[in-house]
Amino acid sequence: MIAPSVSRKLSVGTAASEALEIVRARLFPFRLDRWLPLGFVTFLDRCGRAGGGGTGGSRFGNSDNIFPGGGPSPEEAISTAKDWIGEHLAVILAVGAIVVVLMLVLAAVVLWLNSRGVFMYADNVASGRFDVARPWREHADRAWSYFGWSFGASLVAFFGVVALLVPIGFFVISLIRFGAHPGPILGIIALALLFIVWAIALNLFSIVLRDFAAPLQIALDVRCGRALGVAWGLVRANLGSFVIYVLLKIVFGIVAAITSLLAGCFTCCLGFLPIVHHTLLQPLYYFERAWSLCLLRQAGYDLFPAVPPPEPPPLPPAEPLPAIG
Repeated sequence: MIAPSVSRKLSVGTAASEALEIVRARLFPFRLDRWLPLGFVTFLDRCGRAGGGGTGGSRFGNSDNIFPGGGPSPEEAISTAKDWIGEHLAVILAVGAIVVVLMLVLAAVVLWLNSRGVFMYADNVASGRFDVARPWREHADRAWSYFGWSFGASLVAFFGVVALLVPIGFFVISLIRFGAHPGPILGIIALALLFIVWAIALNLFSIVLRDFAAPLQIALDVRCGRALGVAWGLVRANLGSFVIYVLLKIVFGIVAAITSLLAGCFTCCLGFLPIVHHTLLQPLYYFERAWSLCLLRQAGYDLFPAVPPPEPPPLPPAEPLPAIG
């Protein structure tokens, strides 16, 4: 049975303060036997989520730079490319299909590991333990359900990007063939804006899925779809707090990126290695994971174990009996 959320407003700042106190109490003083397992679990939790690549740039000058004198005109080059594609279409489709399948398999493996890591790390942060094997076993079914939604969202993102890039390609070809005119330029701008909106929507869904739905699966022992419904209800009821949370997470991400760069530089690039990086920066990652758990606790979904009552003081030693006679 799903417990109702509390009616009071969620406080992102209070949750952050509570998360900082949890980090201070559990991770300090430093102990390698605790930080290292958490570093490995954090690596799984971040697998497929962090990273990125740079974008290459090209310089465009006049048509003489792109198509030097004596070379084919843009129309001839496009016609030649079309003829070549037509002659080798079967090979292109076969190679493309193999590449797509390999990419999907690799993405599935990475997201499956990420799904296991999400629950392992949430379990460790919530329970205050530093385990690897136990949460891997205990949350296997929940992770599979989570993986289905995560992989499905990745497929939607992939095909959405393809659907946006194909018309952009046609607009670019039109500009090359017929020169600059308003139609293709406006089309490219509109599709670029749509791409930005699409990317923002996917990232917001990812935040709701990982930060709130996954812990709710543990708290309520439900599948990911049901947990997403509860998480979406919390977001709608606390939209202002959610917006503040997302904006502060962006700031936190910038700070974490700068800290990662400095850690890598001051450790002679050792800090850039996986697991080593996640171990060195464990307080940052621990805080980020505990932050959303503290917000859920405010909403009435408490994953943190209850504090055991203090033990009664020991009884004083018995007085020796006086000697008789």
